[in-house]
Amino acid sequence: MWGDGRIRPHLQPRETKLVRDARAAGLRATTGLGMLVEQAALAFTRWTSVEVDFWRLGIGD
Repeated sequence: MWGDGRIRPHLQPRETKLVRDARAAGLRATTGLGMLVEQAALAFTRWTSVEVDFWRLGIGD
Protein backbone atom coordinates (compact mmCIF):
# COMPACT_ATOMS: atom_id res chain seq x y z
CA MET A 1 0.00 0.00 0.00
CA TRP A 2 0.97 3.56 -0.49
CA GLY A 3 0.99 5.84 2.56
CA ASP A 4 -2.36 7.36 1.61
CA GLY A 5 -4.20 4.03 1.79
CA ARG A 6 -4.28 3.15 -1.91
CA ILE A 7 -3.52 -0.46 -2.70
CA ARG A 8 -0.60 -1.06 -5.02
CA PRO A 9 -0.84 -4.29 -6.99
CA HIS A 10 2.21 -6.45 -6.44
CA LEU A 11 2.85 -8.51 -9.54
CA GLN A 12 5.68 -10.99 -9.28
CA PRO A 13 7.71 -11.44 -11.23
CA ARG A 14 7.43 -8.26 -13.25
CA GLU A 15 9.27 -9.93 -16.09
CA THR A 16 8.78 -13.66 -16.53
CA LYS A 17 11.35 -16.06 -17.92
CA LEU A 18 9.30 -16.28 -21.12
CA VAL A 19 9.47 -12.50 -21.62
CA ARG A 20 13.21 -12.42 -20.80
CA ASP A 21 13.90 -15.27 -23.22
CA ALA A 22 11.87 -13.63 -25.99
CA ARG A 23 13.70 -10.32 -25.54
CA ALA A 24 17.05 -12.11 -25.43
CA ALA A 25 16.15 -13.70 -28.77
CA GLY A 26 15.56 -10.24 -30.20
CA LEU A 27 11.76 -10.44 -30.12
CA ARG A 28 9.40 -7.77 -28.87
CA ALA A 29 7.65 -8.91 -25.70
CA THR A 30 5.42 -7.32 -23.11
CA THR A 31 4.50 -8.22 -19.56
CA GLY A 32 0.83 -7.34 -19.97
CA LEU A 33 0.91 -4.74 -17.19
CA GLY A 34 -0.23 -2.03 -19.59
CA MET A 35 -3.29 -4.05 -20.54
CA LEU A 36 -4.09 -4.69 -16.88
CA VAL A 37 -3.90 -0.97 -16.08
CA GLU A 38 -6.07 -0.04 -19.06
CA GLN A 39 -8.69 -2.64 -18.12
CA ALA A 40 -8.72 -1.36 -14.55
CA ALA A 41 -9.19 2.21 -15.78
CA LEU A 42 -12.10 1.21 -18.00
CA ALA A 43 -13.74 -0.81 -15.22
CA PHE A 44 -13.32 2.05 -12.74
CA THR A 45 -14.89 4.49 -15.21
CA ARG A 46 -17.84 2.18 -15.86
CA TRP A 47 -18.52 1.71 -12.14
CA THR A 48 -18.03 5.32 -11.09
CA SER A 49 -18.51 7.42 -14.26
CA VAL A 50 -15.23 9.10 -13.28
CA GLU A 51 -12.30 8.99 -15.67
CA VAL A 52 -8.89 8.60 -14.04
CA ASP A 53 -5.49 8.60 -15.72
CA PHE A 54 -3.95 5.65 -13.89
CA TRP A 55 -0.62 6.05 -15.69
CA ARG A 56 -0.35 9.65 -14.48
CA LEU A 57 -0.96 8.45 -10.92
CA GLY A 58 1.96 6.03 -11.20
CA ILE A 59 -0.14 2.89 -10.83
CA GLY A 60 1.21 1.49 -14.09
CA ASP A 61 4.83 1.88 -13.04
